[in-house]
Amino acid sequence: MAMRLKSMATLPKLIQSMRKEVPKHSNPVLPSLRRAFSLYDQINLIDNVPEDQLRFQEFNDTSFTVNGVKYEGSLLCVGNLLMSWSPRKFSEITTDSLSIFQTVRPIPELLIVGCGRDIHPVTPEVRQFVKSLGMKLETVDSRNAASTYNILNEEGRVVAAALLPYGFSNMASIVQPSPTFPALNLRRSSLIRPPSSVRFPLKCNAADPYKFDGGNSAGFHLLTGDTVPASFSRSRLEDSIYQNTTRLRIFSGTANPILAQEISCYLGLELGKIKIKRFADGEIYVQLQESVRGCDVFLVQPTCPPANENLMELLVMIDACRRASAKTITAVIPYFGYARADRKTQGRESIAAKLVANLITQSGADRVLACDLHSGQSMGYFDIPVDHVYGQPVILDYLASKAISSEDLVVVSPDVGGVARARAFAKKLSDAPLAIVDKRRHGHNVAEVMNLIGDVKGKVAIMVDDMIDTAGTISKGAALLHQEGAREVYACTTHAVFSPPAISRLSSGLFQEVIITNTIPLSEQNYFPQLTVLSVANLLGETIWRVHDDCSGAIEPFSTLGID
Repeated sequence: MAMRLKSMATLPKLIQSMRKEVPKHSNPVLPSLRRAFSLYDQINLIDNVPEDQLRFQEFNDTSFTVNGVKYEGSLLCVGNLLMSWSPRKFSEITTDSLSIFQTVRPIPELLIVGCGRDIHPVTPEVRQFVKSLGMKLETVDSRNAASTYNILNEEGRVVAAALLPYGFSNMASIVQPSPTFPALNLRRSSLIRPPSSVRFPLKCNAADPYKFDGGNSAGFHLLTGDTVPASFSRSRLEDSIYQNTTRLRIFSGTANPILAQEISCYLGLELGKIKIKRFADGEIYVQLQESVRGCDVFLVQPTCPPANENLMELLVMIDACRRASAKTITAVIPYFGYARADRKTQGRESIAAKLVANLITQSGADRVLACDLHSGQSMGYFDIPVDHVYGQPVILDYLASKAISSEDLVVVSPDVGGVARARAFAKKLSDAPLAIVDKRRHGHNVAEVMNLIGDVKGKVAIMVDDMIDTAGTISKGAALLHQEGAREVYACTTHAVFSPPAISRLSSGLFQEVIITNTIPLSEQNYFPQLTVLSVANLLGETIWRVHDDCSGAIEPFSTLGID
């Protein structure tokens, strides 16, 4: 026992001496978890606080910079104790990899798991293991995990962070590297932030690229105290981590369960238990398998193809929640099907968008949360409140990470109807010039490009639209842009419907990159090298929290998110 106490007493000096021997910006060898677990039956954090608090400063695909020293690989931080961590990918995060916490005293109040570039749910075994140790669990991307750790550690809170490097991901195939830009810039989610109010300011100036480390790969700065708004920096962060989970419920339909899972991870919640099945005759059966009495229920279900089946499923889910005495029911519709049927273009036509709005209202929904509706008038079709979220900030933040000069940019609207959308997009991209493709439509899903209004010669053209269906409009527009001398053409859209033959058109070489979001799930066979998928989970998750918390979406610094 005396030998053990002596070893524990010398641990702070050992760590400090290791730091002093390591020159700045080198890659020191940290004590591993296996070694720490074997040497000490119990690690007392109170006795192991170094003189300088640990603080993450920068990161790239393979390393973190902590207190001015660059460390390669995965890291584990417990209080102010820094150790190397064995997992090299998210699937290797198991109970064994976290066994060090059985020896730590006092027990950290929160474990923040940095999943790399993407957000993944941990296994039930890991979640139960962490819970059994008396810790709360937060799973975010590594960028947010490091920033959240910085803030809470500065407050003197006993917290822990287990971080995979930002380039490590089990879902790397989702983000396809561009042949002309560093792969690090192709982030799947450009709006990833610490939970609730602590925010990274959006970079919407394409002439202001991120800092480069050694001239090779981008080294991203982490959140500093100065960037945290004073009114949100402490209380709202704590609220988001220790939120009242008894009154907020997130349920997912079968249309886009991955997006729903990402939203719930952002909010620090587990998806509600729900049973959905189809009978032999095609009828839909829905049963909530947990109580929602008196709860604010959010149902995540885009009405994407098959539109009729997904719409009917949403209506039955709403009815089930209403009959289960939910306090409020919000239909979260990332993609609103029938949105294009918002007016009559010929005589004796229906206005299906209004009909669908009536169905959702009459089924019992109290509110609708939609992303990038085809036209603003669709909001007026609902007799209940509508929160309209724009996906533009997600794409803007991603484009800002590319080293494209604002002088070379031109934003292009693929049709006259999208001019207002493109103009707003161009204004946020250093007030880039605008060009318009004039087209005439001769039938459903058939488009003909006529001429170009504006100058694109020698420029990087960013084509912006709310959705891509068959890609006829945008591909013919891209061909016209190349004819007019455009150097590169990018396609940006929120909703990727991708009806045939969209994939063949988009992958034909007309586009340098096709940037979409995950409002509609994309099957594996529809991926192609030029495709980049960004996540709107954090944007929707933040809106859900603000609706639940009765907050306005326009309060700074959230007005830049495009939340009405």
